[in-house]
Amino acid sequence: MQIAVYIRQSPETGTVQAYCPDLPGCASCGQNETEALSILRRRLATQLEASARMAPPSVRVTVIDL
Repeated sequence: MQIAVYIRQSPETGTVQAYCPDLPGCASCGQNETEALSILRRRLATQLEASARMAPPSVRVTVIDL
């Protein structure tokens, strides 16, 4: 699966910020790009798992590869 991630360095703090514009609220920051992306991957997994758990009982949840 591929998800667009925007990455930028904060001019105020110098930290690297990473966020997914297609998943509101899914963002992270780190001291470098590797750290920011690692944190973001964990947050993405958590957010997607929570979305699947919150699906109504009448909805079947499945996964597809893009």
